[in-house]
Amino acid sequence: MRWSNTYSLFLSGWKGVGIEADSGKFARLVRAYKNLPQAQACHSTADRDNIVPLLKSLGIERDLSVLSLDIDGNDYWVLKAILLEFRPALIITEINEKIPPPLRFLFKYAPNSQLRHHFFGYSIGVLEDLCEQHDYGILELEYNNAFISPEAHECAFHGCRISLCPRLPRPAGSEREICLESRYGDFAFIEF
Repeated sequence: MRWSNTYSLFLSGWKGVGIEADSGKFARLVRAYKNLPQAQACHSTADRDNIVPLLKSLGIERDLSVLSLDIDGNDYWVLKAILLEFRPALIITEINEKIPPPLRFLFKYAPNSQLRHHFFGYSIGVLEDLCEQHDYGILELEYNNAFISPEAHECAFHGCRISLCPRLPRPAGSEREICLESRYGDFAFIEF
């Protein structure tokens, strides 16, 4: 499994589930997991309205160890829904790496979102805002994958404290949202 954040964990005996909506990718996921008894493949969409019931139906515990989220569009909205009911120890989430701080970019929720060039997802600044709301902090950014964890989390993997990245600077002033439309869909820049 190329580019997978979780496959090596499954190879090491970790228990988990991979959720895939695309039929072709789901078939490849089933083949990849066939010799991994602790890995389960689930053929379903993951959106803000179904993700919590879906995870609960799959027996995912509230305090799961690792959540890897790569949806190419509605990642923010799905993560926001998950954080209302789950408390992962480590989250890997895809952000839009083309939007630098301090800009805050958020693609408006679209139920059947499709990846369209670089008009997708959300910026690292919007992720930081979401982290603040749920007492998480950004640990690391590796290209377009952000690694986040609860701020007061004792690292279960190595028994050490996790160092958080410094907060992004915010210009003084009030928050203002600018909504734009493009041929790729609606998105918003949130200014401070």
